[in-house]
Amino acid sequence: MGEQGARSLALSLLLIGLAGACAPGSPDTPSAVAPTAPPSETSQGSAIATAYPPPRLTQEALNATSASVEQDRRATAGAVGILVPVTATNMVTFSSPVLGLSFACPAELGDVMVDFSQGRVAGFAWDLRFSRFDALSFHGRSADFSDERGLLESDTLGFAQDAGGKLKWMMPSSAEGIDIEVLEILEAEGRPIVLFRLPPPMGWDDNEPWPEHPAALANLVGDVFPGFIAIPGDPERLPLDTFRAILRTIRVTQPSAPPPTAVPGW
Repeated sequence: MGEQGARSLALSLLLIGLAGACAPGSPDTPSAVAPTAPPSETSQGSAIATAYPPPRLTQEALNATSASVEQDRRATAGAVGILVPVTATNMVTFSSPVLGLSFACPAELGDVMVDFSQGRVAGFAWDLRFSRFDALSFHGRSADFSDERGLLESDTLGFAQDAGGKLKWMMPSSAEGIDIEVLEILEAEGRPIVLFRLPPPMGWDDNEPWPEHPAALANLVGDVFPGFIAIPGDPERLPLDTFRAILRTIRVTQPSAPPPTAVPGW
């Protein structure tokens, strides 16, 4: 299996379907202007999240996937979009009062599309993608999220630090978190962003190299969504320097709008 196949397999865990671009006037509409300094954070609490439900997650559950997930991904994936490397130029700012999150990204990525959903059992989910670029996505979940399936990469609550100082990938139903291979820690306005190596899925051939383009974990300060993961899908089209530049523009504030509730479950 080549690197492109590896990346496809690695991202087969993701939920790709989106409700569509943000409507004008919605709280999550990107502004096509040069980025400006966002307001200061309203929460001065620790950037390390600590409180989650009792541990029930195993590494096997994290790695579990099914053919139907891959089929759904292929059926719902949109146009690939930009095929050349993206650079951190002509940046525009996206801001979400629901998430308490803003960041800058190259205008050529297109519209920012955010899908808010309800879990089939409990909780909320959000998934953010770009209309002209399929090689970058953001995903977050509420701590009580449950959807009658195994956990996916997108089922992310951010990161936490254990008593020994080790950083963990936090997911619903996981108090202890998942061990990760930390590659780098960036800072965005004083808040840490953890770049880490996504683990290979169950059944990966140990003789084949696993792509090392990192994903990123960041924490929010709202009561509903504690954190998120940013996943780059193609290191050739989204170079690491560009990914870092986008991550460094992340700003986190207290959410000023509640998540939508009248959304059918998946």
